[in-house]
Amino acid sequence: MEKILKRERKILNWIEKHIDVLMLIVIVLAALMARYFLLSYESGDYLTFLKPWFYELKEAGGLRGLANYPGDYNAPYMTIMALLTYLKVNPLISIKLVSIFFDFLLAFVIGKFVYEVRKEDKNRSMLAILAFGITLFLPTVLMNGALWGQCDVIYTTFLVLAFYFLYKKKTFYSFVFLGLAFAFKLQFIFVLPVYIILYFRQKNFSILYFLIIPLVDIILCLPAIIAGKPILECLFVYFNQTSTYDSLNLNFPNLYSLITGDVPYLSKIGIFLLIAIFAFLLFYIIKTKVVFNPEKILLLTILSIALCTFFLPHMHERYLFAADIFSLLYCFLYHRNYLVAILISFISLTSYVMFLYSSYLIPTYLLALIFFFLILYLIKDFMKKIVE
Repeated sequence: MEKILKRERKILNWIEKHIDVLMLIVIVLAALMARYFLLSYESGDYLTFLKPWFYELKEAGGLRGLANYPGDYNAPYMTIMALLTYLKVNPLISIKLVSIFFDFLLAFVIGKFVYEVRKEDKNRSMLAILAFGITLFLPTVLMNGALWGQCDVIYTTFLVLAFYFLYKKKTFYSFVFLGLAFAFKLQFIFVLPVYIILYFRQKNFSILYFLIIPLVDIILCLPAIIAGKPILECLFVYFNQTSTYDSLNLNFPNLYSLITGDVPYLSKIGIFLLIAIFAFLLFYIIKTKVVFNPEKILLLTILSIALCTFFLPHMHERYLFAADIFSLLYCFLYHRNYLVAILISFISLTSYVMFLYSSYLIPTYLLALIFFFLILYLIKDFMKKIVE
């Protein structure tokens, strides 16, 4: 009996010694299994857009089909899709696997970020692993790629990396990753005001850095350009996207879900109101000579995404995705604003459920009001922080 107990102690000691690695393995396996059971779901977007685009590219010769690729996505994502046509894998699975890969990359970046920032915390490895796991099991992360087949996790991963390099004071690399985010989704524009404000206030990088963003995009568009896609079409693809949908609101609880009827001129008012809000923020920050640190920049990033998605027209139900991630990151880095992260995630999740299952957990107008008061709280919190 004593020999058995001795062996058990050795095993338990080994487990204790390697508990971090074992926990990571458990999280990864659980996250993979959770995604496995979602892979067979075919969303309306997949059936209407992604699947036809895939087969059109395949019939056109894969990469050669990029010369006249279908759809209104930018060339870099369509290049990935063109490469997938060479695989003997169900397109539903291969398209989702790309997003799932970025799920894990995003979780790794979040975990690494927490581990580095919380270096004086004796429990930093536990916090990093917890951040890694929660990111993978955040409802919108789990549903966006593995269930829905969307790719919002790609540009969001690059946005988080852009913020990571801001934290490391490597501004050039931050702009490179901002350019990568832009190459995959126009929604990178939700954090662009942060960089504009930092340019005016910090004065530690040239305005020429903003040219890195379209330059990175052009480099990633090269496969399509070489295949015969006109360079101007690559550069202006996002302008076509903005005119795809006429509705002011697309299942997203923002300003336009509080308005009865589809009044076109309201979108112009919303856009200029947003510009005015950011102009005032910049004015206030310059006048009060705010000294930015990573916490203030992260808080400004969350606020910027929230303001853009609330006041801009034609917002889809997925467009708060980046705020889900940045608010979660904020909680782990600074141990506050947990309710903000929960509410943002809830607003996103409710929007997903509305679109995917036509189920209204809460009336849209009420959700929009919650979002509005959440923005007021974020503004108050940011104003309080910048005077500290």
